[in-house]
Amino acid sequence: MDETNPVNHVTLVRGGAPFFEELIHLIEQAREYLQLMFYIFDEDATGEMVLDALSAAARRGVTVYLVVDGYGSKPFSESRQRELRKAGVKFRSFAPIKGIRFSSVGRRMHTKTIVCDHKMAMVGE
Repeated sequence: MDETNPVNHVTLVRGGAPFFEELIHLIEQAREYLQLMFYIFDEDATGEMVLDALSAAARRGVTVYLVVDGYGSKPFSESRQRELRKAGVKFRSFAPIKGIRFSSVGRRMHTKTIVCDHKMAMVGE
């Protein structure tokens, strides 16, 4: 992209498989960094596919930040977190449920946000 002549383009992706296909494509295109934030992230087949792509990106030198919600993604396994960190992914769980005030549990955003190389992004709810 020519910084003096930016091109803005928006594509609507209607959830499910098309969203994750676009996400994997974005991860594979990353050259400098990826920043991802998810409320719900499951370690199902689709989640594992995304985590594998993030690990591969980190191993090829992309700086990868992954933040998941400590309540919405609470079943996120310790072993997978260790694997991600070993690959170079900078992983954090935001406000894990243990130690959080009950009144704060409902104050969470159910969003997905992904930023790639200051050039591309995906957002969703």
